[in-house]
Amino acid sequence: MAQLVIDVVDTRDGTAMTVLLGRPDVPYIGVVGSDDACDVCLRDRSIAPQQARLYGAGNHLWIDIIDHAAPGYGAIVRFRDRDLPPGQRHRVDYRTFSIGPFQLTFGWSGEDDDGDDDLG
Repeated sequence: MAQLVIDVVDTRDGTAMTVLLGRPDVPYIGVVGSDDACDVCLRDRSIAPQQARLYGAGNHLWIDIIDHAAPGYGAIVRFRDRDLPPGQRHRVDYRTFSIGPFQLTFGWSGEDDDGDDDLG
């Protein structure tokens, strides 16, 4: 069965990682931030400990900005060349968004319904 993943690329050095988030048949809620306890941990001083929440349900994926400009943190969350304000949910589906120097994209990994090993 396919698994919901998020691909993360650090634009400073090209380092990439893929984080497994869950199954498509189970609604997903996770947190992105600099805290080690986050589902997606982004190591950068500009990122708040809990910067954003990720939501996945069916074929739709959203990001909810928790703390856009917490004191001492300056990371901006951007999607489609716009800064996303805190306190609002934004549907991103499978399009790339950024948090500080990181680019993030939801996707699928693993076997799909026809049994082959498609990625993406």
